[in-house]
Amino acid sequence: MSWFESLFKKAILEEEEAIVPADKLVDWFLEHTDPLLTDMKSDVQEAFDTVQERIQDTKDAIRLLGEAVLLNPDIPDKAKNVMEGNRQSYIKAITNFLGSITFPDEITSDSTSSFVSDYEERFQTLQKMTQRNYYVLQEFFKDEAEEVLDALRELDEAVRSIISNDFRRITDLKKQVSMIEKYRKAKDKVADDILQEEQALNVTEKLIAAANSTIRHLKTTPFYFELEKLQKQREVFTARIKSQESKLSMFFMQMERPLRKYVYFIPADKQIVEDYLTTPLQALQQDNGLRIALILKNVEQLIKDGHIELKEKEAEKLLLKFQEMDDGALRNILRGYHDSKEGLQQVERNIRLNTIQQQLEEADYKLDHMEEKARKIRVNIDRLNLQEGKYVDAEFIKNLEKGILDVLGKAITISLDDKAGRENNSNDDD
Repeated sequence: MSWFESLFKKAILEEEEAIVPADKLVDWFLEHTDPLLTDMKSDVQEAFDTVQERIQDTKDAIRLLGEAVLLNPDIPDKAKNVMEGNRQSYIKAITNFLGSITFPDEITSDSTSSFVSDYEERFQTLQKMTQRNYYVLQEFFKDEAEEVLDALRELDEAVRSIISNDFRRITDLKKQVSMIEKYRKAKDKVADDILQEEQALNVTEKLIAAANSTIRHLKTTPFYFELEKLQKQREVFTARIKSQESKLSMFFMQMERPLRKYVYFIPADKQIVEDYLTTPLQALQQDNGLRIALILKNVEQLIKDGHIELKEKEAEKLLLKFQEMDDGALRNILRGYHDSKEGLQQVERNIRLNTIQQQLEEADYKLDHMEEKARKIRVNIDRLNLQEGKYVDAEFIKNLEKGILDVLGKAITISLDDKAGRENNSNDDD
């Protein structure tokens, strides 16, 4: 049993379990470990003194290696050059390594851990850099090279002995406590973000309700009823125009074959016939003399005379159509189209003058914008809630509580609710 374990041999395990809020855990841990680390400082200082002695021993060993003379001076110059190059490189690397070892100004758990960690990293680098140098030097200065290696091994052992098992256990616990603090702060940040998003959602939902209320109110005004009346009139005029366009288009589509045959007899009418087959209503509006009425009579006569050959049933059907689309019918279509067009234009002007339309469009735009904003906020809240849950690792907290009990002899429960148990924190006995 180490002195550290014996220190807690009489730990009061039957004392009431303390509830430590996560935001107070770092302070609580330092309060209970600082006295222990203070007791360890003398041992750590002795270990640092030993490290300084081993550094001096290593310097002495590389000095002797640098002064060593070849037992066989008759080796080839090329071999001597290889030896000397490796010796200088080896000595320089170790000298630089020893010079990089910087002792902390104050002995703390952080500074000590940092010292050992930095040393281990530099020592691993040194081993990789000097491995070849060492093997070469063994061929020329076996004893001196081994003395340097032994000195480095003793230095390494001295550094690693700085941190005892007890010291390391406290240091490891401190890292875990720091992780809890880090996670807590991150979790609090997410919680604040969620709160802000929920507040934004509340404001947005009120704006949505206001927009809906505005729309409902606008739809109860006389202006809105007038707008509905105008919109129905627009539908009627629009339907009439489409009906007239459809009737005219259907007629000339059925007349396409005889009309195209007709232009073989009267080529001068080719363009007007083409216009009616392509855009009949537009052609009718531009046909001031109603030339198409005469053309249709000529086509009808050519069919009756057999100059435009069609199947009998097709000819009978088309001749009936000619009776439906005579001069008067064409003028009625044109007049009806103009009347409907003028009526539609007047309705459109009245709709534009009715300000309720613009107010409704603005209200609808605001409503759509606010609903989309609310949707995005809800998506972000869901994402943040998932993110917040990732910071809570019950198994990690449970293991930390067990580690604190094992190392410090203190039974605690770490509360992620910062408000919980703060009153109990002062009840814990040192």
